[in-house]
Amino acid sequence: MARPSSIYRSGPQAPKYKFPILDTDELIELYDALQLSIPMKMLNNPTSTFMQTLVDQLMARFLQISPHAMRQNYLQSTDERLHSSLNVISPIRFMYKFLCDCGVDDFSIRDIYKPDSRRLQIVLSAIINFARFREERMADFNELINSHEEERIKHEQVMQANEELKEQLKSLTEQANRAGATYDEVIANNNKLSEDLHQLSLAQKSLAADHDKYKLDKTAYLKELESQQALSEAAERELEKMRPFVKESPESVRDLNKKLKQSISDEEERLKNLENKLNLTKTKLQFRI
Repeated sequence: MARPSSIYRSGPQAPKYKFPILDTDELIELYDALQLSIPMKMLNNPTSTFMQTLVDQLMARFLQISPHAMRQNYLQSTDERLHSSLNVISPIRFMYKFLCDCGVDDFSIRDIYKPDSRRLQIVLSAIINFARFREERMADFNELINSHEEERIKHEQVMQANEELKEQLKSLTEQANRAGATYDEVIANNNKLSEDLHQLSLAQKSLAADHDKYKLDKTAYLKELESQQALSEAAERELEKMRPFVKESPESVRDLNKKLKQSISDEEERLKNLENKLNLTKTKLQFRI
């Protein structure tokens, strides 16, 4: 469960976030661009009903989760007594996990039923920061997406060639029957066409296997890129830990800095190995085709 939100505390203990807190005008403009309309009145004085609607929209927009479909599933799979509670808790659990990735780790049910304008401003700013990061990363996928489209086109071409060979087999069989070809000639011709179809089937299976492996590698690559945000945030948290050591022990700071550099180097090596595997898969796929 999410711990009580510390944003409601005042004084020096109030949390410091790793992203800029945007003003209301900028938030309204950016969310309009995302086709998520937020009235100024609700931003300054949010209500519980507005917050529930907003959570539904954010889940659909950023998590591709339909709250309506999720509620229907709970309605069908639970008794009436439990349905009301699950209907409220489940979206909050999804949003809590999502906002932790965005840099807000204290989202709770209080944000829904006792909303605060400043708190809402922080949550919306965190999501905008996440959206910007995701948009920047998506540029890295363009080449991968284009390559995937090329492989899909090649697969369709192989399937079309397979259908054409089947039609040729049918046509040749009919021609042989009309020409009065001997039984041995028909059998020999059919055997040749069957062998051609067999070779094409083997090539198709090989292409399908390579295509499946390519999709798995692509998925791993996407997850690897997405994990960079978490690594970046972890590095920032480690930097926060360095502050008390600056006054007490410079050696501790140097040791911690060395560990951070080693962690970055390890992640770069993992990413390089993954890219090499992807390139090798593409090379094998082109050679087979």
